[in-house]
Amino acid sequence: MSDESEGGNLSETWYQKVLQDWDIDRLLTDLESRIQKRYRQNTKKDLLLGLLCGYSLTKISQDLYMNNTVVRVGLSNIYRDIETLTGEPNNSVRSNNLICILERHGYRRGVAIPHNLPSPTYTEFIGREADMKKLLERLSPEHGAHMITVHGIGGVGKTALVLAAAYLCLEASNESSSDAPKFDAIIFTSAKQQN
Repeated sequence: MSDESEGGNLSETWYQKVLQDWDIDRLLTDLESRIQKRYRQNTKKDLLLGLLCGYSLTKISQDLYMNNTVVRVGLSNIYRDIETLTGEPNNSVRSNNLICILERHGYRRGVAIPHNLPSPTYTEFIGREADMKKLLERLSPEHGAHMITVHGIGGVGKTALVLAAAYLCLEASNESSSDAPKFDAIIFTSAKQQN
């Protein structure tokens, strides 16, 4: 049903999709320069394109006709290369935070608002609509709060609520399309004590 030429077309299709949102040429050039290895004529480019398209390991494996283990190893190498490029700590880049790290380092088009938000640990934020509405109201310029405290017993989702609100504000600030408050920068810090 499929042949090698379709694989080449698939790579080009992924490239065109990524090109809309990412400065992929600069990212590939920076990776090649920093890592001293070719990315453009390499399977790593296709794997990176798949990641930036938001595809899962399984979809990337299937679409590229590659074994899951081979793809997993290739992705792990990409994560290490991204760490080298961006100066992130060793073994800190993963599939769940790659996008945020590349955004933070300016490779995503249109992301003008600087932030240091950690990647969410959930796929969808649900069930806290009233709390979210109240938090967004307090964050609005009309409220003028100097400090907002979110409190509760451990494990109820305080951090998840705050991060979800911060991401709504980030999206609103970047795209001016949401009713969430807009900011020039979003800085995340935790009051948790480190051991």
